[in-house]
Formats: sequence, structure tokens, C-alpha cells
Amino acid sequence: FRDFPLPGSDVPFHSGYLWAGAMPFRTREKSILPTPIPTSSSENTYMPNLVAQPFHVSRGYAQRIYD
Repeated sequence: FRDFPLPGSDVPFHSGYLWAGAMPFRTREKSILPTPIPTSSSENTYMPNLVAQPFHVSRGYAQRIYD
């Protein structure tokens, strides 16, 4: 099972178009990451489902996601 970013895709995850893949993805994710990851280990990494910038724990980064 592989995931990859889809540039220009704006279909919400809860969309019926994506529902068939949602549960297999969650199951696979839990098998790989059974416990929460500390935010410090995620700093400066790319998170394709948020914004096209490296992850930061900051107000500005959260604002970009919100906007």
C-alpha cells in the first residue's frame, strides 16, 4: 500500500470518492505508527496533506493550514 501527494487535488478525505480507500489506509497507518509521534521528530519534514512546506510547530504554520 503506497500513498503519494496529488498536486491540485482538492477532494476532501471524507468524500465518497475516497471512502473505499480510507479504512485500508487507516489500518495500514496504525500498523506502521501504533503510537503517536512526538512533534519534535516531525520538525522540518514534508507533510503532504497539510501544506507544501516543511512542518513546524508554530502559529504561522498553523495559520497556513487554517487558511
